[in-house]
Amino acid sequence: MASDAPQPSDPGKTEVRLPAVSIEATEKQFLAVACVLLVALASLTVSGCLNEPFSTYDDPVNVVNNRLLFHETSWWTTVSQPHFAQYNPVTMISYRLNFEVFGREAVWSFRAVNWLLHAGSGFLLMWLMLAIGLGRWEALFVALAWVVHPMACESTAWITERSNVLAFFFGIAALAVYVRRQGSWTGLVSATVLLALAMLSKPAALNWIPIFVAYELLGGPYRLGSVQAKSDVNNFAGMGVRLIPMAVLGILFTWIGMHAHRIGVMPPPGGSKFTALLTDTEIFGRYLFNTLVPVKLSAIYHVDDVESLADPRIYMYTLVLAAAVAGTIYLARNRWRAAFGWLWFFLGFATNANLIAISFVMADRYAYIPAAGLFLVVVETVMGIAGRLAPAGEVAEGLVPPPSRSMRTSLTAVAALYISFLGILAASRSFVWSSDLLLFQEAMARQPESAIARFYFAITETHVSLVYRDGNTEVQKRLRESLVNQADAERIIKRNTEEARKADENAFTAISEGLQMKDAYRYFDPLKIRVIMAQSAVQFNRYREAQKCLEGFLPPPVHPKGPDAGLLESDVKDGYRAMRYLDFDLPYHYDVATLANAYNVAAEAELEAFLDPANPADQARASLGRVIEYSDRSAETRPLLVDAAFVKAGAILAQEAMEHLAPEGADETQKLKLARELVAKARPNLNSKNYFANDKPVGNAAEEPAPVIPLARLKAWGFMGVAETYLNDSQIPALEPDKAIQLAEQGMVYADKAVAIDESCYDAVFYKALLHLALDQYFEKKKDFAASNEHFAKGKKLLEKIPPVARRYEVAQRDLKTLQPPPKPEQKTGAPATKTEEPKKTDTPASKTEPAVKTEEPKKTDAPAAKTESAAKTDEPKKTDAPAAKTEPAAKTDEPKKTDAPAAKTEPAAKTEEPKKSDAPAAKTEPAKTDAPAK
Repeated sequence: MASDAPQPSDPGKTEVRLPAVSIEATEKQFLAVACVLLVALASLTVSGCLNEPFSTYDDPVNVVNNRLLFHETSWWTTVSQPHFAQYNPVTMISYRLNFEVFGREAVWSFRAVNWLLHAGSGFLLMWLMLAIGLGRWEALFVALAWVVHPMACESTAWITERSNVLAFFFGIAALAVYVRRQGSWTGLVSATVLLALAMLSKPAALNWIPIFVAYELLGGPYRLGSVQAKSDVNNFAGMGVRLIPMAVLGILFTWIGMHAHRIGVMPPPGGSKFTALLTDTEIFGRYLFNTLVPVKLSAIYHVDDVESLADPRIYMYTLVLAAAVAGTIYLARNRWRAAFGWLWFFLGFATNANLIAISFVMADRYAYIPAAGLFLVVVETVMGIAGRLAPAGEVAEGLVPPPSRSMRTSLTAVAALYISFLGILAASRSFVWSSDLLLFQEAMARQPESAIARFYFAITETHVSLVYRDGNTEVQKRLRESLVNQADAERIIKRNTEEARKADENAFTAISEGLQMKDAYRYFDPLKIRVIMAQSAVQFNRYREAQKCLEGFLPPPVHPKGPDAGLLESDVKDGYRAMRYLDFDLPYHYDVATLANAYNVAAEAELEAFLDPANPADQARASLGRVIEYSDRSAETRPLLVDAAFVKAGAILAQEAMEHLAPEGADETQKLKLARELVAKARPNLNSKNYFANDKPVGNAAEEPAPVIPLARLKAWGFMGVAETYLNDSQIPALEPDKAIQLAEQGMVYADKAVAIDESCYDAVFYKALLHLALDQYFEKKKDFAASNEHFAKGKKLLEKIPPVARRYEVAQRDLKTLQPPPKPEQKTGAPATKTEEPKKTDTPASKTEPAVKTEEPKKTDAPAAKTESAAKTDEPKKTDAPAAKTEPAAKTDEPKKTDAPAAKTEPAAKTEEPKKSDAPAAKTEPAKTDAPAK
């Protein structure tokens, strides 16, 4: 094969001018075809999820809720601050630009940018392949196979992995510039800057440095470009000078990465670095298979630790890898390039080879850099075999002849089929990334022995449960969309307690099974998964299992900014608690938020134990004490987690009921029964949606810790929860007015207690106002207008008392503007309202009277219905050929004779439309007059 690379005039010099393979000299037609193919095939990696919402798989912490990306945060903070144990300012800048340019709702823009960066990386890869001596279509094949590979979906479809895409983009650009401008100071500086940008995108870009070293050690453009120099092609002095900047970058970013990642350090597979290397034999073998035949990809992989040399997997995978390396190098057209491809493949896993262990021993994103080197090996091997099968031609000594024309045609067809095969798999794989449920269901199915796959599936199921419990809020809506793709989103739109319980059961089962598996210890936060398991158990009233889940996993509380003997100073700032893992003497870390949530779930389990009628009085009282203890620990650990305050409010309500609300002379059993009844009524309404200090939201950032909640507020919350339940029960449409009044008056008792205990609890004031307005409606239906007017006045007065600092202020003001009822006659005790008799039909116009015309009752809503202007209720007049005449409400009229003349116009109250449902009473409107005849 004739070489494109020239013989150097002076082998001792390192400066090289690369020849006519320059991309500028390539035919425009080839360039156009290459660009179109690269962009089109790269799109397949995001085609199934381009416009789907953010995933809950790390996207919230890295993108959606990342304060470094908020508009209020300065750009300097975005650039200078580390995030989530990594310092990657280039990635943060790219995320923020996405938000600034396209807005926070344009999720498609994130994947579109990933797609274009991925296609650009493919073009740079092709440019590099041309520079080291591959033909145009060979270089294009390497780029296309890498671009359309389904393993790339994890980097392009998963928005969190934008960092991986950027690291490859800048890394391949650095290597291409380094190769093409070797011997030039400008080329060296440019390559160094580009490599630094790659490392500032993701610390794993350190994997590029050994690839640079491998390129130099294998002879650079001389041997890789098929130039057989007679002298020493490895000018070690020049090579050392060129690699100095790379070495400095490597040392600097290794230190940064180790410092940041120590809060995520894991025991290596098998417990030591030696066993990690033994385990890597299987891992590399599986990466090799997944790259060439990617039919069993997964978001999470399981690999059994190899713990001794007696494990036969070592020899099996070592034999396979050795045979693959030796065989391909021997058959390759250019053995130096094949060797470089293999070094690229193995060294590209440098930081992901489990010597610095993390939770995932293997992942598709780890193969994003190495896969390109393996496709170089494939091209060299195939071309070598094809050349050896071709008739001998006139080629330089020691070189493989080029394949025949017919062979090239066959190879082109095979390459096209292989690219198409990868494209179909990529499109299918990208669809899996459109939904958390699809992703982790597949992972659990394909990796049945993986505990971590089950753990992530369980986390997803707890999100499903949350959506089913309240599918209508904005937060739940976004969560629902991330769980299922848009085509299936509408099947989770309403509350469904049964489906929520099923999801909790699935989560509990998945964690229970996962904890029995070998790799359970590799999950980075064992407390978190036990909290999820306990929380799921609490949701379906299995509190004993919840208690068992957390036994031995509740260390003393620690404030994220406070000193503690078990904490490293730098870790405290990030909110992590350093622990010791039981089986390995390595530092381990609990997230402070997880620890606080663990105390909260423990408190919930103890409150459920209190509610269990099978527990005797002494055990029930002990459970209440533990509820308060765990709630206080949660508040001490992380004041921002306010759910524990509501659990504590339930315990305080129980204590109040037993000590002060039970009838005089009640025994312990009766007191306990009353307390359980009240707590059961209050529990559904005690949640963080009502957490306000003076009804103003607080504690919305780590820098603004929530204040201590006074005991009076907790007591008020408990009674308010009971009152809210009675209010909701009273609004059941099928209830008779008497029963509705009875329930609302019971609720008023507890609303009065809540307001009396804490007048500044304006939520309680608001609910008391709602109860008065509900009673107004119920008494009106009974035609007890005196009581109705009294409750209306009290409800209105309470709404007027709600100050601007209260969160209900705007709702109260809106209601006040519409609460303008017409006057209702005062009903005298024992005297019914005046009634008019129905006029008889007459043939002459009826004399004018002025009765109040009966209006239709508006349809019942959850809030008090709108009231129309009417005096006493009149009986419906009989049908006449003319409109009914007006009557005086006080005087009884004789039935007029029938007449054919039209009746005088009346002025009835117009029928009001059904008021919309709201948290507040519906507006009372003054009815408009109408000329329509009364029926």
